[in-house]
Amino acid sequence: MSTSRRRHYRVAGAALVGTRAELVVGRQRFESQLIDISAAGAAFIPRGLAAEAVAALVNEAKLEAVSILIHSDRMTAPLQLPSRIVRTHEMTGGVLLAVLFRSPVDQLEGVERALLRIFNRRAAVRVDASPKVPIAVAILDERGDEQARAVLRDLSITGIGLQASPDLLPLLTVGSTHEIGFSLTAQVPLRLKATVRFFLVDSYEDADTGHDIEVAKIGLEFDPIDRDKPRNSGALTSWIMARQLEIRREDLINR
Repeated sequence: MSTSRRRHYRVAGAALVGTRAELVVGRQRFESQLIDISAAGAAFIPRGLAAEAVAALVNEAKLEAVSILIHSDRMTAPLQLPSRIVRTHEMTGGVLLAVLFRSPVDQLEGVERALLRIFNRRAAVRVDASPKVPIAVAILDERGDEQARAVLRDLSITGIGLQASPDLLPLLTVGSTHEIGFSLTAQVPLRLKATVRFFLVDSYEDADTGHDIEVAKIGLEFDPIDRDKPRNSGALTSWIMARQLEIRREDLINR
């Protein structure tokens, strides 16, 4: 398995539905919201812990064994991955922790095989959109008129990740279903029903002004009936495969 393939095999958003994660520090366990996982590491938010409690936990993790437990109905036992915490980031919904797995590089392929036992391969491949070619996504009302607009962050065969204004929270509540419209190519406009699975607010510093800017990261799961229509599934699969090839070419150029 090539480095670039492993680097871009990630599971996020809708593909994580039905999976439970725990952070284990020493003998303590903390239920967590899993945001993103790959063969190399994961990102998650410990549930119910304030920033001060997470900071204390991170300090404790420097002295204790740390691992991530992944629970799934597709496995007879949880997948335990020894880890180290490499980054923390305070967000509106909690404190995001990023970890790298401690498995040697030559064992990462085994980790990926374990992930594939949990997640369907087609559902699990999430591909980031190119920042050079922004793709607008419209959230439509019952008449098909545009209510709000977002930008495509990432896409898989089962779901879509969006970036938008935090002002959309009252509209895009977790569990609500909406029709969305977007075009991956000029020739094939798509309209699918999708259910909101997570809505997180993050912030970053604007390079020009130095001010903090808040953005919402939203994950939606496609309605299976809409998703499996030949026109939709064909367009989604074609774009994902083309974008993967584009990413690999970019990797070769940047080496």
